[in-house]
Amino acid sequence: MERTYRPVPLDIPVTLFAVEQRPWYMDWDPMEPWKQLLTGPLEVVTIPGNHLSCLSELYVQGLAERIERALREAEGAW
Repeated sequence: MERTYRPVPLDIPVTLFAVEQRPWYMDWDPMEPWKQLLTGPLEVVTIPGNHLSCLSELYVQGLAERIERALREAEGAW
């Protein structure tokens, strides 16, 4: 089934959280696939750390606050 799945672009605002530290071998823009799937606005929020450390105790409080802010903004948009 996944071979025949074709996502339909969404016309909604999306907030995407992206880590600031990407692996050295990742030389492509990880946001590009998202841009192709959205016709609404895309806000990319850069968060500290890498794929694993972004959820560590060091960073998780700031991430939680930013997610909460994004949810409040989204709620106000409806």
